[in-house]
Amino acid sequence: MPKRRLLVFLSLCLVVCGCIDSEDTFYLNPDGSGKVIHKTSLLSTDVDFSVGQGVPNEEVLKEVIKCELEKSEGVDTWGNFTYNLDSGGGITFEGVAYFKNIEKLKFFNFGKEIGLFNKIAFQTRNSLLALEITSDEYKKEKETAVPSVQVLSEEELTAKVTKQREQYQRSRAMRERILDSFKIKQRFYLPGEPVQVIGLEQKPGGSFVHDFNGKKLLQILDQIINDDALMRAEVAEGKDVVSDISSQPQLELLLGAKSIQTKISPADKPLFDYNSETAHARKQFKKVLNELDSIMPITAVVSGQPGEFKIAGVQITKFSDRNNFMAFDSPPFNSRLGYKICIYGPLPQEVLSVTEGKLTAAITDTREDVLPKQDSDREIYFTNLSRDKKAVMFQVAFKDLPDSASRIAELTGELNYLIAKKTKEIDLSLNSFKAGAVGKMFEARIKSIEPAQWDKKEVLLLDIKKPFYEIKEVKFYDADGKLLETEPRGRSNFMDSVWLHYAIKGGTFPAHGSVHAVLNDDFEKYTLPFSLKDIEIFHIKD
Repeated sequence: MPKRRLLVFLSLCLVVCGCIDSEDTFYLNPDGSGKVIHKTSLLSTDVDFSVGQGVPNEEVLKEVIKCELEKSEGVDTWGNFTYNLDSGGGITFEGVAYFKNIEKLKFFNFGKEIGLFNKIAFQTRNSLLALEITSDEYKKEKETAVPSVQVLSEEELTAKVTKQREQYQRSRAMRERILDSFKIKQRFYLPGEPVQVIGLEQKPGGSFVHDFNGKKLLQILDQIINDDALMRAEVAEGKDVVSDISSQPQLELLLGAKSIQTKISPADKPLFDYNSETAHARKQFKKVLNELDSIMPITAVVSGQPGEFKIAGVQITKFSDRNNFMAFDSPPFNSRLGYKICIYGPLPQEVLSVTEGKLTAAITDTREDVLPKQDSDREIYFTNLSRDKKAVMFQVAFKDLPDSASRIAELTGELNYLIAKKTKEIDLSLNSFKAGAVGKMFEARIKSIEPAQWDKKEVLLLDIKKPFYEIKEVKFYDADGKLLETEPRGRSNFMDSVWLHYAIKGGTFPAHGSVHAVLNDDFEKYTLPFSLKDIEIFHIKD
C-alpha cells in the first residue's frame, strides 16, 4: 500500500466525535458482491429527544432510522434491521446491508462520518482475491503554498520537539476523554483459502478480524511522542508529529503493519446466493420502510423577541497552514480560509443551552447576496454561553466576501435555546463508591476516586451519558440515606455525555451508598431572531 496521509488526530476527534461504536461483519462472494451485518451505536445530538411538545420519542427515532437507511451509500437493499433508544439517550442500529461493490459502500452512521479504516477494496490481483483496508487521505484545502522548511540547529530542533511534547501533554486528557468510547471492529468471511494475511487476526471458524479503539490510538500516540529519534526526524521535516500521522514508521505503529490486507485463493462457489437473498430482502424492506414513513407532529416552538446583538470582532484568514499549526493556541494559521464575524448579545432569560442556529440572510451594500450556498455552511454549531447563562457569543463564517463591497448591509439569523420549567431527582442505581462502579441509569460510571493534589480532599469523577444541560446537580447519599456534603469541582462535556468532579467535605466517600442525578425537566425551546446592519468589511490585499 502506498503511504497514506491518515486523519489529522484532532480532525478525527471532531469527525467521529469519540462516541462511535461500530461493528461490521462482512460476507464476500468471489464476484465482489456481498452483505454486511452493520451495527453502530451513538449518543445522538442530531435529534433532541427531550424537547418538543407532543412529539413521542418513538416517532423521532423512526425519522432517525429512516435517514440511516436511506442516506447510506452503495447499499443495493437492506434486509432485516433493528433499532433501539436506551434510557441514556443512546441509539443503537443493527441491520443487514447487501452491496454489489464494497468500495462504494458508505454508511450514514447518524451523520457522523468515520474517516478511519473506512476504505475497503476487494479485487482480483494476479489470480488471487485481495482484500485491503485503508483510510481517507487527509484532504487539504486549497491553500497558499507553505514556505519551504528551514534547516534547524540542534538547539532549535530540541526546542521544537520539547514544545510539541508539552502541547501534547496539555491536551492528552481531552484526547483521552474524546476517544474513550471510540471503537471500530471489522470481521470478514472470505470466499477461499488464505494465502497471505497482514494486519488481520484469523479466528476459528474462518473469519478475519480487525479490531481498533480509541485507547489503542492514544497508546500509539504516547509511543510516538516518547520516541526521541522519530520525533526529531519528523520535526526536522516541519511536521506536527501527533497531528500528521503520515510517515511510514507511524503508519506501522498505527496499523500494526505497513498495510492491512489479505490475499486468498478464490473458491468456485459463492458464500451465499446474492440474487435469491436480495429478492426476498427487497420485499421485506419495502414493507418496513412504509411503516417508518409516518408523519411526525411538528415540534412546538415558542418564538422570542429579536435580540439586541452587536459585533465583538472579526477574524480574517488569508493564509492557512493547518499541517504545522493544529494547536488550539495558533489562530488564525490553524483555521480555514475565510472571513469570520464574532457576534455577542444578551438572552431574554437565563437558559440551559443554546442548541443551534442558522443564518437566514446576508446582503452587502452593493446588493450582493453573500449567504453561504450550502445549508451546512449556514448552520451555527458552536456557541459560548456566559457564566450566568444570560448572554451568548457565536461566530458566522463566509468563505469569501467581494472586494467591491465595503459593508454587510443586512445580516439576519436565528438561535434556538432551551429552558426547563421543573426538575426531577433520579436514582442512578449506583450503590458503591469505588472506581469502576457502574449504575443502571444513563450508563453512570465512577471513573475514579482519588485525592486532589492541592487540598487532598477525595474527588470522585462521575461519567453520565446525558446531555450536559439536562443535569442540574448530583447528590450523594450514604448507606443510611443521609445526604453527604460535597462540592462540585468542575465538569466537562462532549456529545451527550458529561464528566462531573465532586469533592467530599471532610473524610472520604463511604464504601456504599447511592448517587442521584437532579435532572432538568419539562423543556421549552425558544427561537431568538437576530439582526445586524451596516457591518464594516475589512479587506486585506495580497
